[in-house]
Amino acid sequence: MADLSLEGQRDSQRITLVGQVLDAAKPELRLRSVPVVLQGLAGLLCIAKTSEWGEFHFEFNFEPGVSLEIGARENYRVSVGLPDSKSGMGWTTEESQIPETPGDSAAQKAMHPKRKKKRR
Repeated sequence: MADLSLEGQRDSQRITLVGQVLDAAKPELRLRSVPVVLQGLAGLLCIAKTSEWGEFHFEFNFEPGVSLEIGARENYRVSVGLPDSKSGMGWTTEESQIPETPGDSAAQKAMHPKRKKKRR
């Protein structure tokens, strides 16, 4: 599971991205040293490893086409596209389930749950 927060800095092109990677099936398991990569259209922007608590932090200049890649397992990464507009920067993602097995349709559905409609 990945919990992400993305925030644009007012009157600046700088973006702050913080996150935490957790194992929902084993919450007591600490996911330290998980590789996390920030990619732009022109290539690598930043690289980090999670802390002992599974946390990571990036600050970077805004540009369209940025994605975040999390090393879920050896030779398997989960990629998340970030918004291309600074106007969409004030959001925090819902927790996303990292699939157990690549190509597993049930796991893929867990990554993209249907949003509940708000009642008025």
